[in-house]
Amino acid sequence: MLGFSLFQAAVLGSAVGAIVSARVPANPGFRDEEQPRRFRIRTFLGAPIDALERTLLDWRLHDLGRQNEPARDVVLVGVDDETLANARDDPHADLSTWPWPRALLGGLVSQLGREGASPILLDWRLDTGSPRTAGEVPDDEQFRRALDATPATVLGFSVSAAPSPAVVRPLRPSLVLVALEDEDGPAVLEVLRRVLASRAPAFAVPDGSRVRIWAGVGSEDEGRQLARRLGVSGTPLIRDYGGADRPFQVTPEDLLVRVAEVTVRGLDIDALPLARSLDVPTSVLVGPRSRYGHTALAVDPDGRVRGIQHLVRWVSPQGRVHVLPSLALAGALARANSRQLIWSADRLAIVGGSSIPADRTGYALIRWDAAEGGRDGRGSLERSISAWRFLQNFYDAQEGVPAHARNDVQKRAVVLAETLRGSGLWPATPLGEGVTHAAVVGQALENWLDGVGIARAPVRSDVLATFALAFAGGFVALGFSGLFRSAIGALLYVLAAVAVVVGWLLFVRRLMVVDGVWLAAGGPLVAFALAWLITGRYALRTEREMRDFVYGALGRYVSPDIADQVFRNVALMRPQRREVTICYADLEGFRRMDQLLPPDTLVELLNTYFGELTSLVRQTGGHVEYSGDALIAFWGAPVRLDRHGPVACRTALSIQSEVARLRPEWERRFGVEVRMRMSLHSGAVVAGDMGSPLKSNYTVVGQPVATAARLERANRLYGTELLASGETVRRVGTEFVFRELDTVTLGGGVETLYQLVSRRGEVPPALVPILEGWPEALSGARRREFTGALAFFEAHAAVDPVSAAWAERVRGYIAHPPPEGWTGHGDLRGGG
Repeated sequence: MLGFSLFQAAVLGSAVGAIVSARVPANPGFRDEEQPRRFRIRTFLGAPIDALERTLLDWRLHDLGRQNEPARDVVLVGVDDETLANARDDPHADLSTWPWPRALLGGLVSQLGREGASPILLDWRLDTGSPRTAGEVPDDEQFRRALDATPATVLGFSVSAAPSPAVVRPLRPSLVLVALEDEDGPAVLEVLRRVLASRAPAFAVPDGSRVRIWAGVGSEDEGRQLARRLGVSGTPLIRDYGGADRPFQVTPEDLLVRVAEVTVRGLDIDALPLARSLDVPTSVLVGPRSRYGHTALAVDPDGRVRGIQHLVRWVSPQGRVHVLPSLALAGALARANSRQLIWSADRLAIVGGSSIPADRTGYALIRWDAAEGGRDGRGSLERSISAWRFLQNFYDAQEGVPAHARNDVQKRAVVLAETLRGSGLWPATPLGEGVTHAAVVGQALENWLDGVGIARAPVRSDVLATFALAFAGGFVALGFSGLFRSAIGALLYVLAAVAVVVGWLLFVRRLMVVDGVWLAAGGPLVAFALAWLITGRYALRTEREMRDFVYGALGRYVSPDIADQVFRNVALMRPQRREVTICYADLEGFRRMDQLLPPDTLVELLNTYFGELTSLVRQTGGHVEYSGDALIAFWGAPVRLDRHGPVACRTALSIQSEVARLRPEWERRFGVEVRMRMSLHSGAVVAGDMGSPLKSNYTVVGQPVATAARLERANRLYGTELLASGETVRRVGTEFVFRELDTVTLGGGVETLYQLVSRRGEVPPALVPILEGWPEALSGARRREFTGALAFFEAHAAVDPVSAAWAERVRGYIAHPPPEGWTGHGDLRGGG
């Protein structure tokens, strides 16, 4: 019976494994219409498994995003609703109507370049010429000049697997010679660009080692006028158009691919998806000083975008094959100043730059740096800046006045795009709403800059995993079939299967979060479930016989209770010692609130307050527990976090800012002013699942927890709202600004206390002079130079509660001098 059941599991695992292994191309949008029949069958059979797999993939991507910090090297600059609202009220005429002139867009690009952004990606539709032709220099030409003057600009263009509609062009019976240039030189591209920009057909006819460039015209008179506009001196050469000229025609698409194409080694070019149509930027905007990349996203069958097709192939009418990069890849190539790629060992590498995991078709999954999209369309990017700030700086530079805004984009990549809510460029992603097309491009570029991504496990690994789970289903069904002797036993039988499922999900989650590997999870789970059900069905039929055999053979020597306990071994989460940073937050004046507020209002206030704080903590990977009106958060357990100190400081400042923002609303709603105090302390704790069989939770215990609680109460002594211990400060580095407050006796040892003021560069102006003189004043007080220290503290006491607290303390020292041997240390228990 055992052999038969395991044989069934093997057969079932083989069938499901075959379905999982025959994976369809990752980008259905570029899939060939004449795909092989085996893929069509597989798609029909595996559609439910695919849907399950995508759901589990999104779950893992969410968890991975929670562990990461938002992408910092790429900034989204959006023409958003705020920008247009401000533009309508602005006195500059260029801003009065939308869409803006291309010259203004060029000015915006130039301003980004002046502020140090590089590369600058334009996720912008430019396939039609500007309707604004008035002026000495055409609108598009002004834009082109701005692009040429700005380093590392990258323009997007659209591609599609669908053939482009037939275009009927008017017959041009004559050709006029406009240039004779060296073959494949930059001058050829420039002349072709100018011809196509004039809306005339262009032809590049070889003439030995040189190229004759002709323009199609309707008559000799039109040819002479075009020649003059293109700067041809003397009498132009004009001849009739012939059938032999057709192979040498250069279309706008040909012009674009000449400057956009890249070379790839180690990859079968025929395996790349075929783009059958291009919507390229208007020819006047195509030039060798800019880079170009396609903006197509890889949309899965469920309508979500999880990756980007970084490489597509384009076949010209002459049969030449060109490889075109995505907009994100073009930006990474611009950063590395390269046009060459190498594919090897399932990684796509830029020669002289970074590499990311990608399959043989050039498709790569996106490694999201957040679990949810931002509110302003930035997705998983850390920052999204309104284009209005740069436009203000642009006009300030023209008018010779200081810039309005400091945008901090130096040495950062920028994606410039429309982020209007009604633009329709908000694709569905695993992050949910709040992700614009440009944010997807930006995250893909961030992956390139960081050299990270999601590697798809080999097919053999998926198949082996499916086989293993199928066999596991058979073993669990047989091994735990004896539990059906009672209702509790039946529940444990099901829980055993659930434990395998959970263990498998945790395993594939760890592969994703820790190693960045996507191993199939849905197919193996289906194999496990079917094998478990079928094998369990047969096991139930023979359970009585198996039970009679066990008791008949061992019943005289082993009690039934002992036999039952063999199948009831439940393991709890293993305790361990971890380095963590703890944030202890407490409501100020909670006793007064308890007396003033009715119970339902008090509970609603606490729920609202805890909800806001918990949301901020969870966004940064922290864990939360509650004790009365206090919230205890910690980072570094159970998931190890190397930089738990900076993450905790960042979160504490966010909590402080959010509570300050919500304080007026809460006061109107609940009738009391909500204030809080926090402390941060780092150290080694014991972490684990603790409690009783009735209730338990994952928590931390140890001296650092008690120290954090004492530090929180010490805020009242120093007039602060956020204290940090020296242990935390030593782990943080230079990202934040701290103010040393005291050295105190605490928990049997000596601890230096600091006030966490802000992130570096965000210090309130009123505190700047205080922080500059603070170290000397504090040192003077410790050297018994009380008069000078008191003068400093009293001078700032009106605006700085910490100075006021120290002034009161120093006055006490003057009235009652400390004893000999005094070290300047305070004692939290005595408040001084």
